[in-house]
Amino acid sequence: MRALLVSLLLACSVTALGADVAITMERGQNVLSFRGSIRNSGPDAATGLRVRITNASNHHWDIESGFPGWACTAAPGSIECTRDALSAGEESAYALWLRGSGFTPGHNILVAEVSAANDTDATNNRIERRYTFGRGWTIGDGSNTTLAGAIEQANELCDDVAIPCSIHFWFHPELLPQQLTLRAPLPVITACNLNIVAPPRPTGFLPPHSWSIVGSEIEGEGLVFRPRCDGARIGVEGVAFSGFRGDAIALLGGTTITASFTRLAISGRSRGIAVDAPNAEVHITDTTISGTGRAAVTLWSARNSVLSNVVLRDSGASGLFVGPNGGTVLVRNSESSGHRHFGLAVARGNNALALENTRSFGNLAMDLDHGLDGPTDAAPLILSAAHDPARNVTRVTVDPRGSGRIELWSSDGLTIFTTAHMEHFSGGAEVPPIPAPITIELPGTLRGRFLSAVRVDASRVSEPGPAVSVR
Repeated sequence: MRALLVSLLLACSVTALGADVAITMERGQNVLSFRGSIRNSGPDAATGLRVRITNASNHHWDIESGFPGWACTAAPGSIECTRDALSAGEESAYALWLRGSGFTPGHNILVAEVSAANDTDATNNRIERRYTFGRGWTIGDGSNTTLAGAIEQANELCDDVAIPCSIHFWFHPELLPQQLTLRAPLPVITACNLNIVAPPRPTGFLPPHSWSIVGSEIEGEGLVFRPRCDGARIGVEGVAFSGFRGDAIALLGGTTITASFTRLAISGRSRGIAVDAPNAEVHITDTTISGTGRAAVTLWSARNSVLSNVVLRDSGASGLFVGPNGGTVLVRNSESSGHRHFGLAVARGNNALALENTRSFGNLAMDLDHGLDGPTDAAPLILSAAHDPARNVTRVTVDPRGSGRIELWSSDGLTIFTTAHMEHFSGGAEVPPIPAPITIELPGTLRGRFLSAVRVDASRVSEPGPAVSVR
């Protein structure tokens, strides 16, 4: 009896051990790309692994990256990969994409399956996804498709906001950056759902962009979007722009639009990104715009805009200009510096500018201006600022001149309007319910530096007040 019990316990313990492989899958940035991972969560190494990914459209899969250590074969509509072992806790990433054009737009079923000889749990071995395939065009890698030609076809065929279209710049990580010099202006983009995407170069390589579009030999703008459908979705990712006499990217028209500009590098003789689309939601992310002849970003009209992880530097006008119909604007985790006019400029009639962890400094005029006319609004006044050596704190007394929150910014120099630059955030405090002078204590000394205060109230940030030198 005891021997039987021991045998049963041993059998149970053996069953509990083994491998547990699972597969994930999600859509990539390019509408024709998919990525995911295979992970072994079991206590033992997985052996005899096999992965099969299929699509109902019978288009060929190509390996973009990943599957290190796997042996893969591709056939129409499927790709199969095998591997001898995957260690306990090990995860293997993969990325696939469908090359070429001529895809029939509509819905498609994708199935991803993984198996291992000693897998004890088959419930997480299969994923089935329903995706909408649009149309795709590839630039480069021997393709005869030109950017202008792809745009013309997208304008003709991409007439449904529910069907995504993509123009993909092909790039191999071992290649040097590719340059597309335009000989004639590109067609205005009227497609209803279009992403223009260039893949990133390997981390640490300079320049980081795999493709650049140069407009020094043409007149006018670079990419001009005027979508013809309400609910349009457009995006540009991973491309560098330079040399354009007009704006590098312009978004126009009265339709409702969601626009995403991601991982770009822009310079040129006019504006970097210009928006005159009153019903647009605009997102500019992980982008550097520098050395433009006019404002780096101009929001003539828009509904709502978010700039995140953006660097605006050394333009011939202002870093960001928000027009009277520019809508609500949030700038976070960003920097605007070295501009000939203002770092952040808001036209009279538009006060909806919010800043989060954003610096503006080294601008010739002011770092933040409402009305394009220098100091005009009721900015908070610093009444005194002195270092207390006994406690090693800097005590700053401020008249808030309104409700909200006071933020203190310090710099070594002044703007031409004698405000401190919004270079170093030094501290802040909430204004009392009944606004009255408040004293803020900052750790350490700021002696010899200049301080200005701004007032943050809901979605509005005031201009910096007059600077004082810390005693």
